[in-house]
Amino acid sequence: MKLSKRVWDNIRARYESGETVSSIAKHYQISRSGIQARARKGGWTQDVSEIIRKKSAEVAAKISPLGTTQEKAKAIAEEAGKIAAVRLRHRKEWEQVVAIRQEALSLRKPVSKNPTRDDVNSAQRDSFQAMKLAKITAEVTTIQQIGERRCWGIESEPVQAQNVKGFRVVME
Repeated sequence: MKLSKRVWDNIRARYESGETVSSIAKHYQISRSGIQARARKGGWTQDVSEIIRKKSAEVAAKISPLGTTQEKAKAIAEEAGKIAAVRLRHRKEWEQVVAIRQEALSLRKPVSKNPTRDDVNSAQRDSFQAMKLAKITAEVTTIQQIGERRCWGIESEPVQAQNVKGFRVVME
């Protein structure tokens, strides 16, 4: 017996919600192997976390499953534009962090050619304070951007730990 697309959609929904293949097969009076073959071929999964993530992204983007192709395309383009704006803002924020760091590095040397001890100490203090500001700014920017990227669904995988010249940087 050939099942309609609607019936297969219902079977998939039941399968992906965690119902056993045996129970579904019994309900629709079809073989377990038929369901399993369709599940393999269609990439069905009983791990619903990805389905929920995808569905919630559609809801957040106001993509209606009942909408026309043009309406869906428009909603997708609008959401992509919002995400692109977040990414561009993040890049500008990092350009500001780099500028603060560069300024701090430029303060390491005294301005005059024959600096006094006080000039050197003053330059070192100023440089140290500026580097602290650069470090704090980078840390706050990182925390904020990680939160925003998670919120917008830009990164679903955690960033792996990296070793950078004697430092271990971990971003989750």
